Amino acid sequence: MNIDQYIHRLSILKKMGFVRILKLITYWYNIRKLINQKAFTKIRSHYKKELNKRKTKYFNIDFQIWNHLRHAIILQLDKSKPIRILDIGCGGGMFSIVSAYFGHEVIGIDAPGKFHADVAAVLGVKRKEHLIRPLEPQPSFGGPFDLITAFATKFDHHTFEYYKNGLKKEMLWSDEEWSYFLLDLSKQLNNGGRFFFKLNNMKIGCDAGRFLSKSAERSFLNMDAKLDYNYLSFSKKQVTK
Repeated sequence: MNIDQYIHRLSILKKMGFVRILKLITYWYNIRKLINQKAFTKIRSHYKKELNKRKTKYFNIDFQIWNHLRHAIILQLDKSKPIRILDIGCGGGMFSIVSAYFGHEVIGIDAPGKFHADVAAVLGVKRKEHLIRPLEPQPSFGGPFDLITAFATKFDHHTFEYYKNGLKKEMLWSDEEWSYFLLDLSKQLNNGGRFFFKLNNMKIGCDAGRFLSKSAERSFLNMDAKLDYNYLSFSKKQVTK
C-alpha cells in the first residue's frame, strides 16, 4: 500500500466516526463466524506449494472481510433494501459473502481458473466463469441487476504483448472500449441501476501509474462520473443519456 492509498483509507475511517467503526467491527465478527475455517485451512494446505503473494491474500480472511466491509459501507449495503449485484472479477467471492450478510444477492464472474473456483466453492459463492475482452458483447449473467461492481479491475488492462506489437498506444482501455463495454453491460441493469468500480493502476507502458487512460478519464469526467482516487461510480442514466 502506498502513502496515497493509506491516506485515502484513513479519510474513509474518519468520515465514519467512532460509533460507525464499532458497528463495522461487529459486522466483521459476525461474518467471520459464517466462514468454514477448517475448509479454508484444508484448501490453503492444498495450494501451499503454489501460493504467491497474489494468491495468499485470498486466505487472509480478516483482511478480506474488512476490505469488502469498507466497500459495502461506502455503497450503503448495510442500510439498503435487498438488491441484486453483479460482481466482475469476483476472485474467491468474499464481497459476495459480505453482501449476503446484509441480505443482498450477488452473482460473481471471473476469468476461468481452478484456484479462484475452489476458494469460491468453499465459501459457497455463486460464480460464473467468463473472460471479458475489449469491444466484445457480454453474455447474459442472469440480470437484471441493481448494482454492478468490480474491485481491483484487470479486465481494462491490455496485455504487454498487445502493446509491444503496436496494436495499442494505451495500455489501459480507451474511451471507445469503455463506452462499448458500459453501453452493452447497461442492458443488464435495472433503470436506476449504478456502477461502482475500484480501479487497479497500470504497472508498465505509457499508462504506468494511471488508473484510467487519458481518453477514458476525460470521457468519465465529461459524463459527470464520480472519480475519487481509484474509486469510480456512476449511474446507468449517465452511461445511456
